[in-house]
Amino acid sequence: MDFEKVKNILALHVPANAVSYCAQLWHETPFNFKLRNVRLTKVGDFTCRTGSTPQITVNKDLHPFVFLMTYIHEVAHLRVHQRYGHRIEAHGDEWKSAFQQLMFPLLTDEIFPEPLLTGLKKHMASPKASSFSDG
Repeated sequence: MDFEKVKNILALHVPANAVSYCAQLWHETPFNFKLRNVRLTKVGDFTCRTGSTPQITVNKDLHPFVFLMTYIHEVAHLRVHQRYGHRIEAHGDEWKSAFQQLMFPLLTDEIFPEPLLTGLKKHMASPKASSFSDG
């Protein structure tokens, strides 16, 4: 998989102003990136097996904002895995911190409209494992 292919996939699925940032994240830490059909139990996942290239999958039917958040959620897993391996909780403090850091540059009105932006900033103060779990 090369940078241009990843960028082209992202251009079809995330808000236009987020494409370059998301592609840059892939460029910094390349991984196999695959789109999946509708899955009822999850919208994305990160896997890394010993001796294999890490893989991130995201459901291809998601709204661009949900796709973007899912992509960043999974990239945070990748970053944490590379730093800590399997020694930490999947959605523990290390992941929360990585997710917050990766999302911060996207929390602008150039990416997310109000009132979604305000709600998202509140969510990112203490992100949950699922973007759909906030009350």
